[in-house]
Amino acid sequence: MRSTSKAVIRIEPLQPKDSLLLSAIARRAYADHFRYLWYDDGEAYMERSFSPKALENELSDFANLFFAAYFKDKAAGFLKLRPENTLPLFADANAFEIERIYLAKEFKGKGIGKRMMDTAAGIAGSMGKDLIWLKVMAGNETSIGFYRSCGYSICGEEVLKQPGLRPEHSGMYVMRKDLNDRQPA
Repeated sequence: MRSTSKAVIRIEPLQPKDSLLLSAIARRAYADHFRYLWYDDGEAYMERSFSPKALENELSDFANLFFAAYFKDKAAGFLKLRPENTLPLFADANAFEIERIYLAKEFKGKGIGKRMMDTAAGIAGSMGKDLIWLKVMAGNETSIGFYRSCGYSICGEEVLKQPGLRPEHSGMYVMRKDLNDRQPA
């Protein structure tokens, strides 16, 4: 069965010319899961973050790596990696950030998220990174459970400050996964 799932799931790198595709994927996946966070259902945030122009700029920035996830040739989600981004919490580590991992609701439970996480871990490992980290909304128990199943643990808390965000949803956890036998810093 594994070979079948590999055949139907593809993770492909994105370039600046892919900004329209990425915008469509990002808006759909974000709207499926996060509208409730915002007073305006996330419209202003999605325009700021996921307009084709904003994404073209991000895709052109060599500090970012973007990938589209496909299921049976349908765009299902995307992954944004920031290989050189770190936090003071990881000052002694060679850290690697998964900044965004979004999947449209209709594609959940098909192994796509796991493949995206494995893709990120493979890239981080090939770059000699010590750990991978990400942030997750504190109230998002489904995602927290998924990240835990991928070997991540909560190691910090933050407050997200964005205009229009409902304050009761501003809590975030920082999660990490160590990539070698070294004990956490």
